[in-house]
Order: sequence, then structure tokens, then C-alpha cells
Amino acid sequence: MLNKLPKEMLINIFTSLNIFSGEIFNTRLVNKKCQKILDTRITICGYPDLQENSFFLISMEYHIFLSEKIRLNRILNDKFQIEYINKLIDNGWL
Repeated sequence: MLNKLPKEMLINIFTSLNIFSGEIFNTRLVNKKCQKILDTRITICGYPDLQENSFFLISMEYHIFLSEKIRLNRILNDKFQIEYINKLIDNGWL
């Protein structure tokens, strides 16, 4: 069914997808036409971070950033807990 839709209509559908969820990843697996459109580089004038990026790349960069943020948050929480316990021990409260 997606093969019969014109390219412009597919682009309109893809722009309505939420790039912050996994919808782009699943849509890319539907067929080769969708994959080709999602991998096509676009440029939006006035937005330097959207220079020569595809829909898929924008979504991928967001998910990489989010996973890195979660990983750093876990590391910092672990370090905080260790420092907190050490402070309690040093002050004789534990």
C-alpha cells in the first residue's frame, strides 16, 4: 500500500511521526521506499543543526543523546550515594 502513495504524501506522513519515540525506526523497516525517503538528506534553511540531516539521523541522534544522558545520570547517582555514605561515616552519624 505504501508503494502506491506518492513521495510527497509519504514525506508528509513522516513529518507527523514523533521522532522522539521509536516510530521512525519501525517505519524505516516497513519497506525500501520508506527507508530511502527517511535516509534522504534534507536541509531546512535557518536551522544549522538540520543541515544535510535525514529524518532518521535526527531521530537517531536524539536517542543516542537520551541514552547517554540516562547512563551519566546513573553514574552520578552512584557516586552521590557513595559520597553521601562517606560523609555520614566521617561525621559519625552512621
